[in-house]
This record gives sequence, C-alpha cells and structure tokens, in this order.
Amino acid sequence: MLPRFLLICLFCCLPISAALAQSVVARDSLLKKLNALPVTANDTTRVNVLNVLAFEYYRNKPDTTYLLAQQAYELATRLNYPKGQVRALTGIALAFDQWGDYAKSIKAYRQAKELYSRLKNTYGVVVSLNNIADTYMLQGEWRKGLALMQECYAVYKIIAKPKQHIKPIILGNIGECFYQLNQLDSASIYLKQALALAKLDLEDPLSYGHIISLLGDVSLAKNKPDQAYFLYKQSIAIFIKQDNYTLLNEVYYRLATFYQKTAQKDSLLHYAKLSLLYGQKSASPKAVLQSSQLLTKLYKGKNDAEALRYYEIAVAAKDSLYSQDRIKQLLSLTFDEKQQAQEIEAAKAEYRSTVRTYIFIGLLERVGELIKVGSRANFVVTKRQSHDQTVATTDRPPMERNLAFF
Repeated sequence: MLPRFLLICLFCCLPISAALAQSVVARDSLLKKLNALPVTANDTTRVNVLNVLAFEYYRNKPDTTYLLAQQAYELATRLNYPKGQVRALTGIALAFDQWGDYAKSIKAYRQAKELYSRLKNTYGVVVSLNNIADTYMLQGEWRKGLALMQECYAVYKIIAKPKQHIKPIILGNIGECFYQLNQLDSASIYLKQALALAKLDLEDPLSYGHIISLLGDVSLAKNKPDQAYFLYKQSIAIFIKQDNYTLLNEVYYRLATFYQKTAQKDSLLHYAKLSLLYGQKSASPKAVLQSSQLLTKLYKGKNDAEALRYYEIAVAAKDSLYSQDRIKQLLSLTFDEKQQAQEIEAAKAEYRSTVRTYIFIGLLERVGELIKVGSRANFVVTKRQSHDQTVATTDRPPMERNLAFF
C-alpha cells in the first residue's frame, strides 16, 4: 500500500541517509555505526541509529523492528528527546502493522500524533494521520480510512511550505479508498492527479509504479482489460528495476487473478508462479501462503503431484505465520506491560506534583497567617505602650473597648 512510502519519507528526516532502504548494504552500514558507538553513549545519535535500523527490518523481520524501536523509545525517554520518542513510536506501530495487530498499531500511531501535536510538528501530524488511515485500510475499513485521509489532506494543505513529494501519496491513498468503495470516477480523478505529481519525483519511483498499478485496478473494474494489462506491465517494469519483491508479488498476483477471470490457463499459471517466486524472495509468509494456495487450487484434480507440492509450501508458510504469531504475542505482552508501567509512572509523577503544589499552597497560607499574627501582635504592643503612657499621665483606668485587642 502507498502509505508505506510515506513512512520512508519520515525516517529520511533523520541524520542518516535511508536511500538504500530495505537493503543489506544499508543494514550493514547502520549496524557498523551502532557498534562503533561507545557502550556508554547515551546520546541522541544512538537513538537515531536505532530508529533507522528498526525501519530497515520492518517488512521482513518485524520482531527485530519492534525490539530496536523499543530500545530507541526507552533511551529517548531517559534523554528527554521527544523527536526520538515519536520516531520510535512509529517504528513500534510499523511492527504491529506487519503482525496484523492493528489495535496496538493504531494506539502507537495515535501516541505519535499527540506527541507531534505537542511539538507543533504539522508534518508529523500529517504522517501520523496517513498511517492511522492506512491501518484502517488494511482492515478493509475503507470509509474510515477515507475520512482520515481527507483529514490528512486538509492538514497538509495548511502547511506554509508543504513537502511536495508526499502529496501524490496522499492523493493516491484517497484514490485507492474511492476505488475500494466502488466510486470509480472519483478514484480515477485522484489517482491521475497523484500520477502526474509522482512522475515528477524521480527519487520515489516506487510510488509512481504503485499508482500505475492502482490505475490498472480501476481500468479492470471499468471493464477495460487491455488498458489494465498495459498499466500492470508498466508497474512491473518499475518494480523489477527497483528490486522490490513485495510489490512484484502483489502485481503478479493481480495479473494471475486477472487471467483467472479470462480463463487463460497458461497465463494464469505463469503469473501465479511468479507471484509465489517473489513472495518467497520477499520472505513474507502471508504472500507465500496466498500464492501457494492459489496454485494448489489450480492444480487440484489436474496434476495432483504439483497440487501436493504447493500444498506443502502453503503448510510451511502457515507454520511460519504461527511462529510469528507466538513471537508477536510475547512482544505484544511486553508492549502492554511497558505501556502500563509508563502510565503508572506518569500517574505517580502527577500525584507527586499535585502533593508538592498543595504543600506549597499550605506553606504560603501558613506564612500568611504568621504575618497576620505578627502584625496583630505588633499592633497590640503598640497599643499597650500607648495605653501605659496614658495611664501614667492621667491615672485613669483603661477603656473597655481596648480589651477587644487582647
């Protein structure tokens, strides 16, 4: 989905270049940088490296992303470094996204949005709204996703100097929502606007390619198969050039289902196998499971040996997903415990602050009372002195009303 490219923009704001995103070279470079830092280095540089490294793993190893982002968040909290905290929260949310734990993902994204608001970082608010919308889109809640994307676009438009490279991503996401809601004309309008802008951004060809593939979906829905095929092939050429296995898996699977509708068996099998190949290269059990299940179904009753082979691949993918679920449950529990501990600590801090305030107010009131008593005593002494002098000179008894001062 397009929102993932926006997250690349977010992490590229860090002092470390993410131009080699999702590559072994980038990870090795970052690991060397992290290992070169002194063990005792509790500085923002370590937080930044941990955050970028967390991003590098999020597609294929979300558990590693979670652990790195959690370390970054804890260190940033100790250093009172909110920029590091907010980026770490985004990394944590990314991990939960990949696991399919959308409730926790949305919670972390909302925390990031609140922190961006406190930092008066409107761009960060836009990113967070986009990511929250994406999470609803992943669950198929397209109306909620559309409403959030429209809010995201409204906030983006009030930025004095908006970052132009994220505008096509926002427009593309809105277009995708309209497509999924079967509002095809609106989808075409937004996607074509997005495509025109993305074409100008040579630094983000993946967004351009993905928008093309979405226009292919719209063309297919409008019963224009030739146009759809042409657009899908265009996007494939871009994804091959960029070595993006995840998007290649998705578009080849689209082509397979496209030929499933036209009953062209050879093309159907060809693209289903390519979808599986790139699913395996992307190391995504979900992608492998989807493609292998399709191939099992296609060969069942026609070539049982091949059907069995793909069935075994599907079973292995399911087992891998189960293992990931176990890891997710353990780390998710850790996340809940840490969140609760932070909430308890925040409540304690607020209580201590309240108690200190009340003590301070009490002291002020006590000081005020002492000042009053001192003034009163001084006034009485003065009166006594005056009274004594009067008695000495006039030899008269004191007036009764003066007793009221004692």
